[in-house]
Amino acid sequence: DIKLELLETMKLSNSYVRAFAWRGSEMIAVSAQHTKIHTAIAVWEWPSYFSPEDKLKGIRLTLSNWRRPSPDTIPCKAKAAGLYMICTLAKHKAESQGYADALMLDTEDKVAEATGANVFFKNKTGELHTPIPDSFLDGITRRTVIEIAKSKNIKVHERKISPTELPNFVGCFLTGTAAEVTPVSCIAENEFKVCDLIISGKLNDHFPLVVWQTGSGTQINMNLNEVIANKSNQLLGRKLPTNTPLHPNDHINRSQSSNDSIPTAMHIATVLSIKKKLLPGIFFFKKSLKKKISEFRGI
Repeated sequence: DIKLELLETMKLSNSYVRAFAWRGSEMIAVSAQHTKIHTAIAVWEWPSYFSPEDKLKGIRLTLSNWRRPSPDTIPCKAKAAGLYMICTLAKHKAESQGYADALMLDTEDKVAEATGANVFFKNKTGELHTPIPDSFLDGITRRTVIEIAKSKNIKVHERKISPTELPNFVGCFLTGTAAEVTPVSCIAENEFKVCDLIISGKLNDHFPLVVWQTGSGTQINMNLNEVIANKSNQLLGRKLPTNTPLHPNDHINRSQSSNDSIPTAMHIATVLSIKKKLLPGIFFFKKSLKKKISEFRGI
């Protein structure tokens, strides 16, 4: 109730909410038996945790040299501030090397999580694999993704995952309150991609439909679903034509209406064209006219 009241007071609807508890400064020592416990709740607008441009392509991760501590050495189920020190060191090193984040292992050299988000992997049959949260926080978003996946009859395996298994997976994404659900394009030398092939233009011959069509873009939306499904099934070792294991409507489209996706894409493309081409052109034209006015003022 207090969180909702605070959100209403701050007039925020899409924001990050964090409750804090900390000890006062009455004692400066390892022992803090007689310090006062303070609490607070903070809410603020938090733009995308990762770069929106990187999220569209899938973020890049490296493998960290730092390990998640053994669960018998830390309160790993808590969001304790001190536990983030290792995460900060790992993330800073990853960013200095050009990566968005780092994948951390546990003390058994098994996959744990990223520096501030849980991780999921997808195998060739579409099943999800995620590490057992025995040395790191079992995030709310992680649990929600598992619930949604199971409701869609997608198998979820919570198990120990070795880094040597990464080449066997075809997809990867991170989950977290701040990270939301973020696709991963690579972890070190291990790449995860399907739609990159479509973005590259290498499959343009598979899009024979003309661009002049209804505003909702139903034709191109259906065409895209079929291309993604077919290419994915090929990567999974299936011979075409086939709709298994991925069906263009049941698994790719997933009830998404072209009345939403295509007009939205058109609007975004229009705004980008206006911002990057039309407006700069108008400003250049205006500047050129002013220059000519000055040059020919005496004529």
